This record gives sequence, structure tokens and C-alpha cells, in this order.
Amino acid sequence: MILLTAMLLALMGQQEQTDTEGRTVVRTYTQPRNGTGRCLRNLPPDRQVPVRITCRVNGIGGPTACIFEPGTSQEQRYATECVARGYRFTRPDGSPATGSTVRFTVRLITL
Repeated sequence: MILLTAMLLALMGQQEQTDTEGRTVVRTYTQPRNGTGRCLRNLPPDRQVPVRITCRVNGIGGPTACIFEPGTSQEQRYATECVARGYRFTRPDGSPATGSTVRFTVRLITL
């Protein structure tokens, strides 16, 4: 049995970015409760896949209604949405960036 593991490069700490309207948004990432292995179970091993995603921010700061670039496979979409549940987008004052549209890349690495 091949164990799939994800490493999310440069995503574990707080990072400032801007939303599509140019407002500052702070992005944080918390590992999903059951880990990321289950998110990546349908991806082939030994791959590194950057997936570009655009999402709206919901009332608790999480990504929702995400749009993927053309050519993104169903397996990559599932894995990216699963991993992206760990993101929170807030304003610099700590309030959720509700209603913002954010673009970011999730780097899926399977071993």
C-alpha cells in the first residue's frame, strides 16, 4: 500500500496577499483534522502538482464556490478542495474577509 502524504510548501504560516479588489487579506493554514493523506488518496504517487484556484470567502473566512483553471482533473479538484478547507482568510484586524474573492495556489505533493 502506498501512503500518500502532502506537504504544503510555504503555506503553514500567516501570509498577506490581496483579494481581487486589491484589499489586504491575511491567509492562514491549519492542517485538516484527519490530515491531508485522505485528501490525496486518488492522486498518483510521486507527483508535484500546483493547482491554481479562485474562491469566494465565506462568513467564517473559509474558501467556498471555488473555480479551477481549465484542465484541472476531477481528482485534483477533490484533493485541492479538501486541502483548501484548512485555509482561513481574514482582514489584518482578524475579522473574516467575508465576500472577498481570493486567488491562490495549492501545491499538492504525493509520495
